Amino acid sequence: METNYFFQIVAVSNCASKRFINYLEEMFSGSKIHCFSEGEEAVKFINDSSIDTLYFSRENFTAFDFKSLIKNGNKKNFSTILQIKVNGDEEFVQLDKNFLIVNKTVMDGKTLDGYVESGIYFIPQELNSLFKINLFEGVIGIPLPVYSSSVEYFKSRPALFLDRDGVINKDVAYLHEVKDIVIFDAIIPVIKFFNDKKLPVVVLTNQSGVARGKFLESDVLKVNQHIFNYFIKKKVFIDRFYSCPYMESGEIEAYAKKTLNRKPSPGMLFQACGDFFIKLDGSFMIGDKISDAIDVLGLTNISIQRNYDLAGAQHHVFSSESEILAYIKAHCDYSAGP
Repeated sequence: METNYFFQIVAVSNCASKRFINYLEEMFSGSKIHCFSEGEEAVKFINDSSIDTLYFSRENFTAFDFKSLIKNGNKKNFSTILQIKVNGDEEFVQLDKNFLIVNKTVMDGKTLDGYVESGIYFIPQELNSLFKINLFEGVIGIPLPVYSSSVEYFKSRPALFLDRDGVINKDVAYLHEVKDIVIFDAIIPVIKFFNDKKLPVVVLTNQSGVARGKFLESDVLKVNQHIFNYFIKKKVFIDRFYSCPYMESGEIEAYAKKTLNRKPSPGMLFQACGDFFIKLDGSFMIGDKISDAIDVLGLTNISIQRNYDLAGAQHHVFSSESEILAYIKAHCDYSAGP
């Protein structure tokens, strides 16, 4: 892992908390760490600094994907790391389309999860003098995946994420029967490229047909298993399928829920990152709809032109799997393996 990000760590902590200081030293080896007992002291220090700063307003031992934040973080705004949590008693952050934090609220019973603040801010050096305590207005919320430990964080590596219907197989309306599956063999070389590099290949699929009452979750599993088995026979491997059966306007009450697991939100993506030690930087997501693109730091979104209008896509669009593979090979650095 890199030992110098060319930024400093400023933390508000009881300096007797050796455990937290040890955590910071482990996570950010090579970076200068400054610890203060009061927020006002820390902010004054930041105001007088001339280097990018990662500010911990309180002790937080969560192992976020800090690599993606530091490498790809916004240099024109203050930003704060957001974490996805299951709906509980705490306040959740609301974001606008530009990821600016607009308010905080307690979610209702139809909402499964949401974003919560971490108390960790990224402050570009150009804005150090403007930073203040309890900053809220004009702050960009940065959702990041979480690892269960620093060990997993340091082991993280890139991955390939795939939509299912329209990318792996023909998009049949509410596909739920094995007999209707038509797999695109042209995707196999793309999967094989990542298999050969020993990098994870993960499928992320919205399956609102469950919430609409069109089929059952067990039908989704059957289709996924058939696709998995088919690829095994072709000597390529899918590490895992993640499926979201929820849709807020669904007809089946148990699945009529709002959730960040439904693309383009990053819930399934982040779950996979934690399960397989995946870092966003250097990872690719391939879809066939604009809503398949997940807008998070470090992830490269790609679309393949099938049946949907991609005119408004803010990412790369290709007409074939071979073009996609050529693009990935030209824009990745996996020569050293994971």
